[in-house]
Amino acid sequence: RRAGSGSFSRGYKLIWVDGRQVMEHRHVMESMLGRPLLKWENVHHRNGQRSDNRPANLELWVRGQPAGQRLADRIAFLCDNYRDDVLAYIRSHNVIATDLSPQS
Repeated sequence: RRAGSGSFSRGYKLIWVDGRQVMEHRHVMESMLGRPLLKWENVHHRNGQRSDNRPANLELWVRGQPAGQRLADRIAFLCDNYRDDVLAYIRSHNVIATDLSPQS
């Protein structure tokens, strides 16, 4: 098959990349991030149109964790996997934090 040509499944556009058929919105997000999506990440279409895969219409979402998750575990997960985003949030909201590393 020709690279980039595709079809649709449940409203999502499928394309061929490196000999594999993939969902275009996931491929676009991975290109935007410069890395593969992590198993707990998914891509949300802001306008609800599954075939609208423009970068401006896509948001990276993190799947919810099980109910009852301890706050400390959630914070550690975010710091371990989204450190730059956590630091950017802290800086933009004037939160005082000198070190996000776990204390011994």
